[in-house]
Amino acid sequence: MIALDERLQLLKAEQPQRAALMELFTALAAKAKEVSRIIA
Repeated sequence: MIALDERLQLLKAEQPQRAALMELFTALAAKAKEVSRIIA
């Protein structure tokens, strides 16, 4: 997960206009983990 976070930081540095989109995907991934924990 750390590697993914580093990759997201690099994307933000290279393409600031996509920062909000990256944050949205990060939030969605976190929510998906919560849901999968509840289901499991």
